[in-house]
Amino acid sequence: MVKPRFDIPHYNWVKAAWVASLRAIFGSGYVPPEYKFVDDEEETKILIYTAFPYRSFRTPLIVVNADHSNASVSYTGPQEQVRRVELNEFRSRMVKSDSNTDTVLLDGDPVLYSNLDSIDIPGVDPSKYTIEEGPDGYAQIRWSDSPFEPEVPFEISLVLKNPIPFLYFTGILRLSIRISIYASTVTDVEKLTDLVTVFLRFFLRDRLAELKITYTKIDVSGINTVEWNGELLYSVTITVGNCHTEYDLLFPEELLGYINQVNIEGIIQQILAEEVETRQSTVVK
Repeated sequence: MVKPRFDIPHYNWVKAAWVASLRAIFGSGYVPPEYKFVDDEEETKILIYTAFPYRSFRTPLIVVNADHSNASVSYTGPQEQVRRVELNEFRSRMVKSDSNTDTVLLDGDPVLYSNLDSIDIPGVDPSKYTIEEGPDGYAQIRWSDSPFEPEVPFEISLVLKNPIPFLYFTGILRLSIRISIYASTVTDVEKLTDLVTVFLRFFLRDRLAELKITYTKIDVSGINTVEWNGELLYSVTITVGNCHTEYDLLFPEELLGYINQVNIEGIIQQILAEEVETRQSTVVK
């Protein structure tokens, strides 16, 4: 069974994309050193997160959140399926075991050797491994000289002989992104607000557009104060009110088959019966 990939460009993925973009630009040499981001919580001069760090809070801090979204459809009735596609080329993530063989996995499930057309491990010399049929009929990688240590993740590219049917959906989701800046001084919050505003306005739009994230509206609040653990902080909120994300989603067709086979009416009757039983038990007591 090939599982759906839930890297859906909505709340979680989009927030991560904004944080990654801000970390990248604050990690460059184009920001003042006192605001330099490094990928080490002890060494970094600024924290940039997708959620407020209640356990390890310190300033300056940038938090990216999503206020609300609009995932409405423009018509009533069943969901439109854009089209059905059949795919046989995949990339899969695996983790090296402590032996000289590893079962070939696709989304965590073993792949039958009889259904494997070819396999490639990017960046690894093909002379360092062979693909063979294991005793259980599944394909396995036999390493003659593995470049990976045990527990190290790596990717493989594989082609199946029998394509797998998928349902392909595409469209637009709309989000309101809120970027909150916290600092201990007015000067810091002002300078960070100027930097983030310029980055959003002039530098990050094209880069985020490559990820199918677009926006035009940028609103900057006034400076507010907030108390945290007895300390007075200054904060500014930058709101991107019309963040649009284009999604291209592939779900295995068998997922729709599973949903269609679910006995919803039976589950409804079970829930109603449980509610009646609960009410009767309450009356008896």
